[in-house]
Amino acid sequence: MPPPSRKLLRSATQQDIAAALNLSRSTVAFALNPKHRAKLQPETVCLVESKARELRYHPKRFAQLLRGGQSHTIGVIFGSALYHAPQERVRCLAKSAMEVGYDLVAVDLDWFASDTERLRRYLLDNALEGLVMCNVNPTHPVWSLVEEESNRLPVVSIGGLEIGNFAASDLLQAYELMTRHHLAQQSRNLVLLLSYHDEGADYSKAVPSVLASRIEGFCRAIEAAGGSVEVSKDCHHLFDLPLRAPKARSGIVGRVMHPLREKGIHNVFELGNAITTRMIEEGNLPDSLICSNDEIAAGALTACIRKQIPVPGRVCISGTDNATFSPFCGIPLTTLSQPSEQMAQWVISRIVELIEKPKQRAKHHYFPCELLLRDSTQRTAPNP
Repeated sequence: MPPPSRKLLRSATQQDIAAALNLSRSTVAFALNPKHRAKLQPETVCLVESKARELRYHPKRFAQLLRGGQSHTIGVIFGSALYHAPQERVRCLAKSAMEVGYDLVAVDLDWFASDTERLRRYLLDNALEGLVMCNVNPTHPVWSLVEEESNRLPVVSIGGLEIGNFAASDLLQAYELMTRHHLAQQSRNLVLLLSYHDEGADYSKAVPSVLASRIEGFCRAIEAAGGSVEVSKDCHHLFDLPLRAPKARSGIVGRVMHPLREKGIHNVFELGNAITTRMIEEGNLPDSLICSNDEIAAGALTACIRKQIPVPGRVCISGTDNATFSPFCGIPLTTLSQPSEQMAQWVISRIVELIEKPKQRAKHHYFPCELLLRDSTQRTAPNP
């Protein structure tokens, strides 16, 4: 007995839309093309778009490519998908791309387990016209692939390597502002806790963009208050850091921690919890703990709650990214909100510019962050 035949899902075509509306096929094509819809009456465009949604029309990528040499598809390679910032940025990138008539193909680096050749085939199969690198650690081997492909594809980064075309948060200004807030809470012993690093990782590219802006902002605030800054022994590989603080005049001490990943630490929630528990047990818990993301801060907060350490009475804790969970922790977290939507709009706009006119000088843009004050740092009333 022959196996039952399987019906393939068939999407509507432009001809289906034209027939349903009693319009010509060319009119429908113009209405669905952002470059040509201005030739039609707005009412006609609205009618066609409404019918396209009703019939679940979706343009066929390879048909587009054969007709006009364009797929109208942008790829995103993203890392650290378990954390809030990259998730939010990919969502905003998708929204921005669709608003200008492009599709988005997103790839989590974990899917390919560092198999860059397989990733290359995947990207080629999707006929990408541009590529966005989102929160990808510059030490990851995928960057060698990107450097090769950048000769034929426009590449723009968001929240990662700050070279070439990129959008980034102004974390130097943000961390200086956050550190000053902690100092205003009468903290005199402050720790900047960065995410973990792996043994043997090459940070020659990562330091200038991923870490140094946070450290620079932290140091500037400590220096301005007459304090000194130390680096933990685990940070010996972070060369050329902007640690130029004078001898302490005010009793204020800052400490930068960038711990090595240890066995049993699988994510940064666990990192924040383990580091904070260790500091509590060793008797060297600081007055303030400034964390490089909300996940680390949530882990640190959990450790304090379990050890019955008053927050913010004994230690102020803050994070970064304004993750969805940050207002709903046991004690709501003070955090920095990064403007992901504005960054994504700039990135997609820049990608489209480079697709249309490839040979352009590189551009970049820094976006300000917003300090959100919550209970985890509010020892004193905020200034009016």
